[in-house]
Amino acid sequence: MLYRDQEKINTSIITALQYTDTLSNNGTYNYYVTAVYQNNESEPSNTVEVTITDDNTNPPTNLTATVELYNVNLSWAIPEGDTYRDQEKINTSIITALQYTDTLSNNGTYNYYVTAVYQNNESEPSNTVEVTITNNNTNPPTNLTATVELHNVNLNWAIPEGDTTALEGYNIYRDQEKINTSTITEPHYTDNIANNGTYQYYVTAVYQNNESEPSNTVDVNIMVAPNIMVSIASITQEVEENHTAQQNFTITNGGNTTLFFNMELIDADNQSTAPTWLAADILLGELAPGATSDIILTFNANNLQTGNYYGNIIIHHNVPAQDSIVIPVTMQVEKSDGLASEEQFNLGVYPNPCINMVNITAVQNINHIQVFNTQGQLLQNISSINDKMYKLDMSSLPNGVYIVECVIANKVIMKKIIKSKFLRYAQSASRLRSMT
Repeated sequence: MLYRDQEKINTSIITALQYTDTLSNNGTYNYYVTAVYQNNESEPSNTVEVTITDDNTNPPTNLTATVELYNVNLSWAIPEGDTYRDQEKINTSIITALQYTDTLSNNGTYNYYVTAVYQNNESEPSNTVEVTITNNNTNPPTNLTATVELHNVNLNWAIPEGDTTALEGYNIYRDQEKINTSTITEPHYTDNIANNGTYQYYVTAVYQNNESEPSNTVDVNIMVAPNIMVSIASITQEVEENHTAQQNFTITNGGNTTLFFNMELIDADNQSTAPTWLAADILLGELAPGATSDIILTFNANNLQTGNYYGNIIIHHNVPAQDSIVIPVTMQVEKSDGLASEEQFNLGVYPNPCINMVNITAVQNINHIQVFNTQGQLLQNISSINDKMYKLDMSSLPNGVYIVECVIANKVIMKKIIKSKFLRYAQSASRLRSMT
């Protein structure tokens, strides 16, 4: 039997002449052995005293540190051990390798050392290394721009200048409020706006532990609607008595949806009727975004006394939150001093009476021809002739008496023309008589 400090330590009879006792603590121990016979046990052998002393508590050596952004990479030479930052142990279990990476959240200066962990104790600290974390790149994005497509605002920007290793993405702000729910990783973003209005945007860069200052700011105006633009605010036209004149204006759709409009011509003296002296070639229309319509107004001073005549053009439209547009119109009828005689330009109008076609000739270019009935209504308007002869087609007009105005060299020559179907019968009868 084997005894340590008066206590048997073997659980069964030892048949060999040696034994190994494994201890867990340093200290001094006394051993002796007895012989076991068939019916009894001998007296103890001599006693031996043993002292256990494990004094190897050397610390690790050559501790070094390198920094990558917020990661501190530590390395050291054996023995293995625990790692301390600023006097506090940072590992939760024993480190068996010879390196360790500590990830920090904040800039600052930190001190590290390592100890070796032995079976029963811990070594003194290794050398200390000092590490400074400085990640100062918080540059904002640059060159923020915005384009609008109906209700969509397309934002684009340039990445921040400098080191972008710690850049995680971007935040988008509209009118001082962040609108993205997760970090934007690409330098572009489309924001869908439900309502018309003016909005302001900027972008920030999101780094590993902080957010940059705002980028430049862009203002965006959302207006999804037609927008009517009229080229004139009022109209005044001088017309010689018993003459006509024309003036035009434009309506433009400056919006981004279809513009619908219709015009009313109102006599200023009698709001319920249209003026007899004013006509427009277009009263109803629709315009695509960016399109323009040219409106031609005709002022007719036939059978009117000299003086001023007043009316209004009212343009109704589908532009939201905008009233109908009212354009005041004035026609100033003046005494005519531009009449000329037929002889002055050797004007020829034939045949007269006519059936359908009338030849009009002159020694100078005919610029403009207008045909009126005896009530002064304009029936035909032929402009930009610029020729010494013109064939006037009156086939669409009923039989009757008409006034033809020819403008030559800014002078007006008026000629009465009779259209009659009986002329055809008379011509036919004349041809029959000549054949007999």
